[in-house]
Amino acid sequence: MATLYRSVEESIARFRSGFKSLGIPEHDVKVTWDLEQRWARMRVRLPSGRILNICEDPAEGESVEAPLWRLTQRLHRAVKAVRGGVSIDDALIAAAFSDAEGK
Repeated sequence: MATLYRSVEESIARFRSGFKSLGIPEHDVKVTWDLEQRWARMRVRLPSGRILNICEDPAEGESVEAPLWRLTQRLHRAVKAVRGGVSIDDALIAAAFSDAEGK
């Protein structure tokens, strides 16, 4: 089954919701993307003060929004882990080092 990617606006809404759930203020987050070159990056200041940088590049045949949406999938997975009792730092680091589908 093909993954469906959402619009930039939907991705932004999902970022805001996810970081709000984690209690991370927007001034501690920077999400940048380039639709023309098809990449996205998320930098987050973790509660420990460490900076986490996650980058996504496109796979062949993907929509231009795909890298940005995959970052939201990583964030969503971290939110679920925190709800399960994992620390925010650990959840975001684990999401950064797994692939976007959670494998």
